[in-house]
Amino acid sequence: ENEAQLSAAVQSMMREGNNLKRWVIPAQRVVSNLIQDDMLDSDCKLYLQDVRDHLEQTSDDINALLEGVRALKEEHDHALNLKMNSTMHMLTVVAAVAMPGQFLSSVFGMNFE
Repeated sequence: ENEAQLSAAVQSMMREGNNLKRWVIPAQRVVSNLIQDDMLDSDCKLYLQDVRDHLEQTSDDINALLEGVRALKEEHDHALNLKMNSTMHMLTVVAAVAMPGQFLSSVFGMNFE
């Protein structure tokens, strides 16, 4: 149950981060285009440059958070793989121990005429 909750939370974080990124990138383009407009005065351009810098910082922060979420997902997947490998190892050992007995019982349990 905890594994399912963690997986759902990681997927939700990835989705939210990607949605934020989809909003920030177009805003950066709009602000950059406004800065290049000759009709704006220097104070407005200075303000828009500050806004562009903040948007770039926000984009970098989102990328860093998404990278952290990806690392968390990989670590979780690795832990699940280790658990599954341990389970498969135990099942293999049990099957290997039981196989000779099953073989002998099938051979000696046959009806011969």
